[in-house]
Amino acid sequence: MRRSSRNPFLRLPITLGNDVIHHLIHADHILQITAEDELSCSLELVNGKEYQVELDLKAMEHLLNQAYGHELAQPALDL
Repeated sequence: MRRSSRNPFLRLPITLGNDVIHHLIHADHILQITAEDELSCSLELVNGKEYQVELDLKAMEHLLNQAYGHELAQPALDL
């Protein structure tokens, strides 16, 4: 039986001041993802830290699906 391994770490482009750095974040530590605009979103982690990520919501969804190895629930739409 083949055992699939998953890499729970996401290498994300985080805005830090005027710079964009790549930061490793464990997928299991992400509490909430909020779309900021068409090109970025914010992450809230379980430890209370928040990061501005230079990826759109669809790209974040794709990265999380890869990290977990299966499709996650679709993001909720604000009505």
